[in-house]
Amino acid sequence: MNILEKGMMYKRVILLGLQFLVFGLWAVAPDYEVVWEKEFDKPISKVVWAYENDTLYPKVLVIGKTEVRFLNPSGEAEARLTFRPSKVYISPNGKYVGVETFIVPEIPYAYDPHRPPYYIRYLRLYDDKGELLWGVQDTLMDTEECYAMHISNKGIVIVDRPFYGGLDLFNLYGNRKIIAPFGFDVDWGVRGWSVIWTESGNKFILLGGANSIRGPKSLWLILYDANGNEIWRKPIDARVGKIYSSYNAKYMLLDVWEWQCHDGETHWEEGCLLLDSLGNIIKEMPNVRGKATFSPDEKLFVLCQGNKFSLVKSADGQILWEKKLTFEIMSAKFLTANEFVVISYKRFPREKYEKQLKGLPVSEARKRYSELLEDFCKTMDDVELFAFDISGNIIWHRKYTGRLANRDILQAVAPDRIVLKLGKTYKMFRKIQREED
Repeated sequence: MNILEKGMMYKRVILLGLQFLVFGLWAVAPDYEVVWEKEFDKPISKVVWAYENDTLYPKVLVIGKTEVRFLNPSGEAEARLTFRPSKVYISPNGKYVGVETFIVPEIPYAYDPHRPPYYIRYLRLYDDKGELLWGVQDTLMDTEECYAMHISNKGIVIVDRPFYGGLDLFNLYGNRKIIAPFGFDVDWGVRGWSVIWTESGNKFILLGGANSIRGPKSLWLILYDANGNEIWRKPIDARVGKIYSSYNAKYMLLDVWEWQCHDGETHWEEGCLLLDSLGNIIKEMPNVRGKATFSPDEKLFVLCQGNKFSLVKSADGQILWEKKLTFEIMSAKFLTANEFVVISYKRFPREKYEKQLKGLPVSEARKRYSELLEDFCKTMDDVELFAFDISGNIIWHRKYTGRLANRDILQAVAPDRIVLKLGKTYKMFRKIQREED
C-alpha cells in the first residue's frame, strides 16, 4: 500500500520497525516532484547550497583540490579560482571560501642542512564573487600544525594552532588576534579539540583540553563572541564526541561518554548533556547518544540514534515523542520550525559477515567480503526519506536506490525543497500539494 496516494484523503497506518504507529489525521497528501537534476562535468569534492530569493542552488563547487567555482541561482559560473593543490574551507552559507596552500622551499635551513625542511603556508580568504579579501603567509615546521580553518557566516576565520596552544582569529581585513585560553605553558589538546561557529556567526564554541605541565588534566567548554572575547567557560568531566549548537548558542548538546558528575557520585558510560546559553546543564541524558539538529527557532531538536529518533524540547530536555524506523538513520534536517526530514539507509551488516569469515585465509576472506558487499548494494532500496511534522505525523515518504559510499545523500533543504545526491547525480525535489479530485 502506498502510504501517500496522490490526490486522496487518507488515514495513515504505518509499519515502522516492529510496531504499528497509527495516526488519525486526515489530510490531503503532499508530494515532491523532481524539478532539477544534474551531473557535473567533473567530480565534485565539496558543494555548498544556498537558499536566496526562493531559490535553492549550488552556490560553491570545489573541484578536486585545485579549483573552486562560484555559481549564480541560474547555475552559471560567475567566477572561478584555480590554484596549486590546496585545502579548501567554505562558510556554511557559501559566502566565504578559505584556501590553505603548503609549499616546501627548495633550499632547507642554510645553517643546518640536516634539519627537516620547513613549510611556507599561504592562507587566503575570498568572497562569493571570487575576490580576494586577504592573504597571509606563515612558516611551519609541520604541515599538520594547522588542523583546520573555521569560517563563520560573517567571514570571520579561526585557525587552529596547537603548536603554541591557541587560536588565530582573522577579521574580514585579515587582522590577526591570538587567543590562548590556557596560556602558553600547557600540553595542548590532550583530551579534546573542537571549534564550531554558531549559524548566526555571532559566537563560536571551543572545546579544549589543557594539561598543564604542573597541574592535572581538564577539559573545558568555552564560549566566545565573534571578536574572540570570552563569554564564559565551564569544566566538562567527560569525553566529548561532538558539539551541536542551536542558531545562536541559546542551547547546546554535547555527545559524551565516561560522564562523571561533580559530586563524584553519579557515573554513566555514555549519553548527552543539554546546556543553556550560560553553559549550565539543563538535563543529563544517560544512554542516549547520537546526531542532533536544532529547529530554526531553537525551541526543538531532533536526536537520532541508530534506527530511532526523538523530538526533544530544548528548554528542559523533555522528549515529546520517539519513533523507530526500519533502517539506520543517517541524518535529519529541519525544513521549517514545524517540519523536518529524516534519511535512513540499510546498513551493510559488516560485523555479521566479519564473524562468518573469521578463520579463512586473508585473501579468500577479502574476496568473499567484497562479493557480499557488491551483492548487498545491487539488491536493495538502500535510502528512505521521511518528512515529519512536529506532531510525529509522516507527511511524505519515498525510497531511493543510492550508493552506500555516499554518506552525504541529504545535501540541502529549504522550506519546500530537498536536494539528494544519488550516486553521481544531484536531484532537487519540490513540494507540491495535491488537491482532491
